[in-house]
Amino acid sequence: MKKILYVLIVLIFNSYPVNAKEIKCETALSKLSPKCNFIGKGMEKMKKFSEKNKTLNQSYENVKTAVEKKLKKK
Repeated sequence: MKKILYVLIVLIFNSYPVNAKEIKCETALSKLSPKCNFIGKGMEKMKKFSEKNKTLNQSYENVKTAVEKKLKKK
């Protein structure tokens, strides 16, 4: 009986981290977090963009490869 109880406790506690990763944007305070509003999401995209394009040369090369890919598709 104790073994079954231990197994059930372990299974219950293992399910909590899965539920904790969900983003909940229901309350007014949670809606202010960057993950819940469009400004925070936009800032994340800007950070990713600036990581790829730190210099003018990197920006030029990225645009050049993107244009070449589009021309090859047509």
